[in-house]
Amino acid sequence: MSSGLTTPGVYYITNLRSSTVLDMDPSGAVHWRVVADPNFPDMWSLRNMEAGQYLNIWQNGSETRLAGSNVQTFWWLAQQHDQKNTTAICFPERQDTRVADLHEGNSGNDIPIKLLTWNGGDTQKWIFERISD
Repeated sequence: MSSGLTTPGVYYITNLRSSTVLDMDPSGAVHWRVVADPNFPDMWSLRNMEAGQYLNIWQNGSETRLAGSNVQTFWWLAQQHDQKNTTAICFPERQDTRVADLHEGNSGNDIPIKLLTWNGGDTQKWIFERISD
């Protein structure tokens, strides 16, 4: 996987498999401010504009999901160089091969996004659509 995003801004983020929009809750919090880490320009924070929270990790036993948090976290966003120009949202440690995976590619409300080992499937690929600066 190579580095991806190069332009900060506000984005819609949708899953390639289901076209499900990455949101914080069913209320429709779908705008994400994407900002580079000033010390590591290929690492990015994703802050939900409506909820004011950052995309972060939530653990419960052996399960790891993505959830909102007040703690700013930076992610490695890896461009996939495919027809849809998708991006993988990767765990911050590059030696770790886990990425954001829409659980079973479902499109309903409250479908968890889990942190799972990269397998190259469409449930692990996200489309970043820039909508403003």
